[in-house]
Amino acid sequence: MKLQNGNRIFVSEMKPDLSDVIPGTEKECISSAPGWENTANAEWPVAEGPTVIKHKNLYYLIYSANDFRNKDYAVGYATSTSPTGPWKKYAGNPIISRQLVGQNGSGHGDVLTDAQGNLLYVLHVHYSDKRSHPAPPLSSHCRSGPAKTGKTYWRRITKRSGSFRPNKSRQQCVFLVT
Repeated sequence: MKLQNGNRIFVSEMKPDLSDVIPGTEKECISSAPGWENTANAEWPVAEGPTVIKHKNLYYLIYSANDFRNKDYAVGYATSTSPTGPWKKYAGNPIISRQLVGQNGSGHGDVLTDAQGNLLYVLHVHYSDKRSHPAPPLSSHCRSGPAKTGKTYWRRITKRSGSFRPNKSRQQCVFLVT
């Protein structure tokens, strides 16, 4: 991410020893656009929290847009045949949002694989409709599931379902990516 007319997502080439980026190799992947990515029409639009995975020779850049304090903070993705782009945003974005999951501020997550080999996306949601933090214990506020939202299924994390710890400012929910 780079702070340039808002939070924008960039890719850079790394030094061979992976100690730093090579200056001058930065290339913009995506930036926030009007619509679902900037519902407050902020002067400093936000695209952040990138995660890139490769599936069947296609790269998926999963990202969050809107300020994390915004109830419309949500998740979208873009695809490319190369990790350096060009990236094309999915026309059906956002793929995770308060309208789809019933939780405000759903965004800024990461991908992991569980013990059964399922690909999961862990993300944060707001404490309540009125405030984004501090969050209560993790298992008390994420909705139980599975709830189907298109091809995404989600469930709450409980102490028994994983060794995740809640973020002090927001809660975490898990989506099963299918």
